Amino acid sequence: MQGYAPLDPSVSVLPDRRLLQRLESMVQTFAQQPERSIPQATGNRNDMDAAYDFFKNPRVGPAGVVASCLPQTLHGLGDCRRLLAIQDSSDFNFGGLGKATGLGYTDGPGGRGLQLHSSLAVTATGQPLGLLTQQAWAREPQRKGRAQQRRGRPPQDKASYRWQDHAARARAAVPADITVVHVADREGDVYGWLAAPRPAHTHLLVRVAQAQRVVVHGPDEQRGYLAEVVRAAAVLGRHTISVPRADDKPARPAALAVRLVAVAVQPPRNAPRRSQLRPVPAWALEAYEESPPAGAKAVCWRLLTTEPVLTWDEALRALREYALRWLIERLHDVLKSGCRVEALQLETAERLANALAVYSQVAARVLRLLYLSRQQPQTPAATEFSPEERAVLGGYQRQQARGRPVGPVQTVACAVALVARLGGHLGRKGDGHPGAKVLWRGLQALHDRVLGYRIGQTNYPPPPPVIRRKE
Repeated sequence: MQGYAPLDPSVSVLPDRRLLQRLESMVQTFAQQPERSIPQATGNRNDMDAAYDFFKNPRVGPAGVVASCLPQTLHGLGDCRRLLAIQDSSDFNFGGLGKATGLGYTDGPGGRGLQLHSSLAVTATGQPLGLLTQQAWAREPQRKGRAQQRRGRPPQDKASYRWQDHAARARAAVPADITVVHVADREGDVYGWLAAPRPAHTHLLVRVAQAQRVVVHGPDEQRGYLAEVVRAAAVLGRHTISVPRADDKPARPAALAVRLVAVAVQPPRNAPRRSQLRPVPAWALEAYEESPPAGAKAVCWRLLTTEPVLTWDEALRALREYALRWLIERLHDVLKSGCRVEALQLETAERLANALAVYSQVAARVLRLLYLSRQQPQTPAATEFSPEERAVLGGYQRQQARGRPVGPVQTVACAVALVARLGGHLGRKGDGHPGAKVLWRGLQALHDRVLGYRIGQTNYPPPPPVIRRKE
């Protein structure tokens, strides 16, 4: 597999109806058993061979898999008029596949694998819908450690172009009347992406990586470093967030002072034909924890957005929308920990990329189901669970009730709570919402129980009598 290349705009859905049917079947099968290997999940030789044939088919690719599943993603939009397209990249290490061909280097010593870049559709309320774009490539070993040589290459030949490239494809996939906000972390802080033309109802929300860049601000067009300019602004308001636990430190609240200033972002000093480039108007937003607890690092978010932010409510909306960026990190975590994709045993980078694309749809479904139960708990369970699954969950609910009267499993919230219980979530008052880990474990346990349910519902003929020979 060659290194990064821009997305091919001609790629559409998979070109064969049988491939589409196989994709749907595989996603459903793997979603029911995310932790199991391909031979374990498929259950028989024919389906296992069909899965491996799908991965090695030259007409299959990550972009085609995403395009084929896109209608289901967009179906979840409903009457949503504002959508977040959250981008992120992650390395997938296949260093254990010594004979696999086409792999590139990954971060860390001796790593071999692929880099995956995805764009996840999320509603403004935080409901994941599915993938808008995805691309995998091998980072070429001969280019490792040669950052200085990248400056002379055209933008389309650099991996940093992926932010602009995927944003354009994601925008094209969504109806034109829906506002799309492209959200990215520090890697997306690229002048070329900020300055690129954007369609109507399209904005960028990016965390600042280059805080010491020069910007123009104020009515007198003063020049200064971005970090200093935004820190000098008056406090617009204060907002408290919950900092999740990390590195054995418990979760804690953080009171943030929010500052806002309109700026014009200057082109980089080493940009080719810099005199012909124009400053990009943007709004710089800082949320800074002025009094962190002893021993804790102060929270500091500096964001750039191309959407006008003029009021406290608009600033608060930008902060809340950026806070949803971690959902795509959860997607990659489900891929690695839940679907265990780095344990795949495939022979080429192309096959591994196709497998990543299929399992990414599985991870997206797990996330979508998890947050659907929180945000739209009254959604009918029949939209996400089969009659057999609802019957099994109903039996499990009666078993757990120990004689107490219970109703049928009618809502997604009820069904997900029961699935999480199968995965080890006790559901006590202080336990909070179930997480992705117990959900994927519960889905696997549910699948096994459904198999037992099917066996119990089948009328097998009695075995033939045993004829014993007389001694």
